[in-house]
Amino acid sequence: MSSNNTTTQPDRVDVRGPRFAAWITTVVLVVALIVSAINPLAAAIVLGLQALVFAIGAVGGPRRHPYGQVFAKVVAARLGPVKEREPVPPLKFAQLVGFVFAVFGVAGFAVGVPLVGIIATAFALTAAFLNAAFGICLGCQLYPLIAHFRNAPHPA
Repeated sequence: MSSNNTTTQPDRVDVRGPRFAAWITTVVLVVALIVSAINPLAAAIVLGLQALVFAIGAVGGPRRHPYGQVFAKVVAARLGPVKEREPVPPLKFAQLVGFVFAVFGVAGFAVGVPLVGIIATAFALTAAFLNAAFGICLGCQLYPLIAHFRNAPHPA
């Protein structure tokens, strides 16, 4: 059975998928930082590709996310049954946050201010690593606060 069964829980996904994606993201961001020491423009390209992946995840969610697709098609079938699921909206928000940091990083590397690129990439790397290694999704933690302000009544 697929770990991303959309017929029973369309707004929830296997927690292992986003953590798998976070591991790949961690590797890509480490590569971007290493490459930045040699060639900031090449780092901008690597980080730009990751920004595209973040954008796909932010818009399409974990089931459309390229790394999520790899998880669903290659990894999930080799794992046991799903034991825990998590909601999709916070994951999409976390990808949006990653996208914002990646865009700032790309801009920093591309315009010749590599320190901005390094700092933005390091923030994204920290968040990805925390999710991958410990299951702590910082964007997901921020999501309820942002959702509260989006839904709060506005004074007349």
